[in-house]
Amino acid sequence: MTNLKIDYTHLKTLLMEVQWKAADAETKKIVLSIAKTIRQQQDVTKKEQEWLQGLNYLRESDLIDFPCDDLVTLNHLWEQYSQGHFGFRVQSQLWQQVSQDYNKFADLVGWRNGDADSWHYYSHLTFSLDAPKGHLPAAIFYAEESAIGWAATIKNRCDECLL
Repeated sequence: MTNLKIDYTHLKTLLMEVQWKAADAETKKIVLSIAKTIRQQQDVTKKEQEWLQGLNYLRESDLIDFPCDDLVTLNHLWEQYSQGHFGFRVQSQLWQQVSQDYNKFADLVGWRNGDADSWHYYSHLTFSLDAPKGHLPAAIFYAEESAIGWAATIKNRCDECLL
């Protein structure tokens, strides 16, 4: 993977200004931009490539080859400006803490309320430090308003890149 030369200035500014929702949206924008670049490098038909480029959400397979440098940078910014309350490493640690049970993880980080039918819509998440630890970033784990997950994959990539 070539260096994508992502500019993190806007994300850093949003996090410094405690604009959590906007920072989450910017994180999703950055992650999707990287994912789309990765998708372009895949050996697929033109029709599949067009479909992949049109996706506005992250697929589990997009995380497998996600560049460590970018994951480290994103995580560092989130951890730094939330004083360790938010970030991918925090989410990874919580994922391990609940023995990799996605429902327990989603309950712990505040994406759901204890039963299979009570997932929070993205717009109903808490965009402040009052949110549970690991609550953000969340936008990359949502397609439109619905949660799609991938906590297991981000945990594996965090293990490879952040530890």
